[in-house]
Amino acid sequence: MWSTIVSFLALASMSLVQADVFCGLKTCYGAGAYCCTYNSEDCCWVSVFGLWWFWFIWFWFIVFVLTCGIWICVRRRRRLSSEYIVVNQQPCYGSATSVTTAYSQPPPTYSAVVASAPAYTPAYQKADASFSYPSYSLPKWF
Repeated sequence: MWSTIVSFLALASMSLVQADVFCGLKTCYGAGAYCCTYNSEDCCWVSVFGLWWFWFIWFWFIVFVLTCGIWICVRRRRRLSSEYIVVNQQPCYGSATSVTTAYSQPPPTYSAVVASAPAYTPAYQKADASFSYPSYSLPKWF
């Protein structure tokens, strides 16, 4: 616990270190500043385009994008050119058949079903009579 607090205070009290380059009488400010030639007063800065890791990252990013694009094209081409095998003039996944059923008598009409339905729900007293409620007492503060 104390080590965390001490390290936080140490990091919070640190200031960022900056170095300036003096080229003759001129001061070059900024990260990556240097004198362009020996004994000159011209300032130059390191460009990100001259760093190896910049091109390394871009190279692998472009390779990744091209690989994904080729993979998508190959999958699309395989899907569009896929064919299925037909055996005995029937597709391999089966064929549809129709089934007809015969009823011994037709279903009842809507009006006949409505007429035979009860007009009201059963009384709740009959249901309540067969149900026993649990007994419990209320707390003292009620």
